[in-house]
Amino acid sequence: MNILNVVISDFKIVLFFSIKLKSNSQLIGSLSVYKINWKNNSVNIGYWMAENFTRKGYISESLEYLMKYLKEIYINKIYAFTFTNNTGSIKVLEKKGFILLKNITIGKRDASIYCLTIGRGENMELGLGKNEVRLTSHDPRWKLEFEIIKNEIIQNTDIAPDNIEHIGSTSIPGIDAKPIID
Repeated sequence: MNILNVVISDFKIVLFFSIKLKSNSQLIGSLSVYKINWKNNSVNIGYWMAENFTRKGYISESLEYLMKYLKEIYINKIYAFTFTNNTGSIKVLEKKGFILLKNITIGKRDASIYCLTIGRGENMELGLGKNEVRLTSHDPRWKLEFEIIKNEIIQNTDIAPDNIEHIGSTSIPGIDAKPIID
């Protein structure tokens, strides 16, 4: 599974992950992470699979990797939405431990919202007060936060993507750092 793209949209930031066959790298589906909420350590996810690859375990396997990644960046609540007639999607979510939060109606279609709680979900620490000097343990979410900032710069300026780099101590895994993205 690879990050396919980071997009700024109505949901603010959307991360797309591609699902490819190991044998020939054919794109067969995707996962998306959107409505990233660092304050509540929650995200919404979506997924899609090409019709001739459904019901073969690819979404289930890909969700395993995605849930591990989200746990590493301290996300502790994952929300997923599905239409109630999509029994395959419901089975995948329930197999992964998602619980039904509520049923809703969108237009004339019945849908369900599921939720999974993972990890302990700590708040990401960024920033320093005036005249404050402090080091914190490395946070793997700093890399993602840099990617979000980088994409905002690309969307709003003429700076070439290759000229935007993550520098400073937050860019080095495993060392304590000032909680400031440089």
